[in-house]
Amino acid sequence: SSTIDELVQIEQQLERSVRIIRARKMQVYNEQIEQLQAKEKILAAENAMLSEKCSNRTHERDVEMRADLQVLENEENSD
Repeated sequence: SSTIDELVQIEQQLERSVRIIRARKMQVYNEQIEQLQAKEKILAAENAMLSEKCSNRTHERDVEMRADLQVLENEENSD
């Protein structure tokens, strides 16, 4: 009877320990999720900034190419 009581106590202690470990594990997972979501926002903002920068450079190149083309056309017309 004493060993059965001891086994029951050990089982209960194990169950408590498992619950504590699972709760901590979930806490760690939730913290990691929050960190990854924050990182996602930072990367999305950086991506938007780089896309805008790239778009501006493309526009600048288009303007330069049109200006160069205009110069060439003017040179051809003056010949």
